[in-house]
Amino acid sequence: GGSLASVFLAKQIPGTYYTGCLDYYIASGRAMGEKLTKLKRWYRNYSVLFRFYFLLGYFLVLQFLFLHWKLTQTYLESNLPAFIAASSGFLLNLFGFGATVTGSGITMPNGRAFQIVYHCAGPFAMIIYTAAVLAFPSTWKEKFIGLVGGIIALNCVNITRIATLGVVVMYY
Repeated sequence: GGSLASVFLAKQIPGTYYTGCLDYYIASGRAMGEKLTKLKRWYRNYSVLFRFYFLLGYFLVLQFLFLHWKLTQTYLESNLPAFIAASSGFLLNLFGFGATVTGSGITMPNGRAFQIVYHCAGPFAMIIYTAAVLAFPSTWKEKFIGLVGGIIALNCVNITRIATLGVVVMYY
């Protein structure tokens, strides 16, 4: 029958209709185990990528907080644009354009001037680059070499970009 006692007895006695249900649950458990095995295999294949993205996000947040720390922000907001302006002015003068640098401003001989603000000095590009290098799976020595070389290269590109803007201001 369908009483609770007969259901209980049917579970205990092999060969009754409930063994089929147990086989179904065992088979579905195996299927779940196979799915977990596939998931583990998939994760193992892409674990380096997951680790990279996790560390990238971690280092981006960490550097963002450091950059917006009042002491760091005050120091960088005044000195980084002045450094970029001085370097770009030097590059412009090296090629004979006669630029005058005052603080973070550059004045061209035709009287036109432009100011370099903090956000145009490249701190965010350096943050993204630094986070990517730190998250990349390599030795600390390789990371250090990549950081020093990359930050120097980023600054050179930024200085060249600002100097090019000076040439545009001069002639257009």
